Amino acid sequence: MYKKWRKKRQGRNKENHKNRDSEHTPIDLHLQDFKDKIQQTFVNSADLFIEEMKVVDQRGLLIYLSTMTDSVVVTEKVVNPLLSIEEKQATVYSQEDWEEIGHELFSGTQHTFIECEKEVVTSILQGYAILYLEGMTRVLSLRVHHVEYRSLEEPSTQTVVRGPKDGFTENLDTNLSLIRRRIKNSSLCFEAHTLGSETATNVHIAYLDGVANKKIVEEVRSRLMSIKTHAVFESSNIEEFIVDKTFTPFPLIYNTERPDCVSAHLIEGR
Repeated sequence: MYKKWRKKRQGRNKENHKNRDSEHTPIDLHLQDFKDKIQQTFVNSADLFIEEMKVVDQRGLLIYLSTMTDSVVVTEKVVNPLLSIEEKQATVYSQEDWEEIGHELFSGTQHTFIECEKEVVTSILQGYAILYLEGMTRVLSLRVHHVEYRSLEEPSTQTVVRGPKDGFTENLDTNLSLIRRRIKNSSLCFEAHTLGSETATNVHIAYLDGVANKKIVEEVRSRLMSIKTHAVFESSNIEEFIVDKTFTPFPLIYNTERPDCVSAHLIEGR
């Protein structure tokens, strides 16, 4: 019995080690091999855009999902700066040269250099454009995503006579800005996490540093990071994992679609 359990455990450890290694697979230095891997990962999706182009004085690739980005933004923030670089006669000899040129060209656009294949796939799925330069160990990820969401509306379940009429939407950035506009305090923290192996849903923990109980924040963080699930589509999916299994008629988690209520609770140390 013990031998069987130990053999099973060793197999599980090998599988976990293999998964960790695959998560940190370095960027392929050959353009065609890198292109083939991306196409295989997305199974030749119709909305996958891959264009071979000259970046500085070397071969490169521009990669993004057309359904998650705005083509006009891609042209203005990515293509046009690359066309203007020819006038500067820039040359790339090393990774340091590539990063220096990238920071100079896209200083007005949110960007970062990433160095493993999993991060590349995640960035593409989140609506970022990937700029790959052959022979470089890191690729440039640029924020160009633009997806239509509904405009701000009055909360349908929590109407008020006095007070603001705006409510949360399905856009996380919009929701965070609604809170930030009400609490103009540098101590307001938004911790980003990603949940769901298939959906990769962005989730934030919000709290006021110095006001919220640090032990409670740590407990929420640990419970959130311990969630192992395939999909997270709404807040109730998370609630099922983090709520205490206590037999009580009182609600353990408060739900609201009003940003003013959330802001008031944050001020109270929630």
